[in-house]
Amino acid sequence: MNEKDLSTWKRLYEAANLLKVQKPWDLIDDYDFVTIELKGRKEAVYCRVLGELERAYIINVFESSDALFDAIYEMEHDEIPWHQNSRYVNCLSVVYSDREILIPEDRRMIDLLGLKYRGRKAWPLFRSYEKGYAGTRLNAVEATRLAEVLEQLAQAIADMRAGNLELDIDGEETILRRFNKKTKSWETLVAPLNDEPKHIESFSLTDEIMMSQLKRIKKLQKVVEIDVMHHIVSIDNAAIRKRRLARFAMACEVDKPSEPYITSPLEPEDDEISTILNILIGYINEIGRPREIIVRDDIIEIAIQEICRELGIKTSVSESLPAIDAIFESITGLDEIDED
Repeated sequence: MNEKDLSTWKRLYEAANLLKVQKPWDLIDDYDFVTIELKGRKEAVYCRVLGELERAYIINVFESSDALFDAIYEMEHDEIPWHQNSRYVNCLSVVYSDREILIPEDRRMIDLLGLKYRGRKAWPLFRSYEKGYAGTRLNAVEATRLAEVLEQLAQAIADMRAGNLELDIDGEETILRRFNKKTKSWETLVAPLNDEPKHIESFSLTDEIMMSQLKRIKKLQKVVEIDVMHHIVSIDNAAIRKRRLARFAMACEVDKPSEPYITSPLEPEDDEISTILNILIGYINEIGRPREIIVRDDIIEIAIQEICRELGIKTSVSESLPAIDAIFESITGLDEIDED
């Protein structure tokens, strides 16, 4: 490791240590966010503090409004199976945990920097999470970005204590830390949370001949669940640093949970929405037009809504997809893990 990278990691650990002294979990609820507008960044970052966990304190940093939207969506929909939460996570994270949670690379870095930690929830580790991938250790670029955020977050928490700043209980406010260009100084204040929904495109079939053929197919009274499942087991690829989670496209009629229409793995380059549309069109061609399609979340429903409307197919959203979830858990054995 070169001297510049070592300096970057030193700065990150120092920022994490400074933040831990401020004990943000004593002031920030799990459902609140601290917004930080950093100089030189186009988008604000949003920090979520998780402090009521048994073995760790966690700070998640969402670096875009889209990442914030996904995080809030997952928070507000607690019936989504635990093993599917990864599809909504896109953040940098610092975890204060016990020593045995650290992997050898974490311990080597701490030793290299000459740092000392002792006790429970005292050992910091840093991870990068991206939708569709297993969590990984940060690279130097990510470490630089996270260090800058944690430094400002620590000061925001200190200002909260000094200024008795409090958030409302409905989650519509945020603690905002920003650089005031007029006064040329940093400030911390209470402000509205910018949680506008992200843009989601609704797809349509431009092939009029295909659409005409699909409309002539017999309409059935069947209800079908369709989803792309993210398996917590990751796929190793020596060519990339990140490990992609295994993904499976699944469709199943609700009254036939033991007989899925299709269960097929996705390749890394496969787009999930396009895959779901292909499954829908394949089902219609092979079996018929279903009365209703049920999907996991609003994002998928919006994407398929226009096509389904043209075909006279009702769409709905359910966080729990009993038929697909049962098949997936049976295939992967996650039902046994969940019971434990």
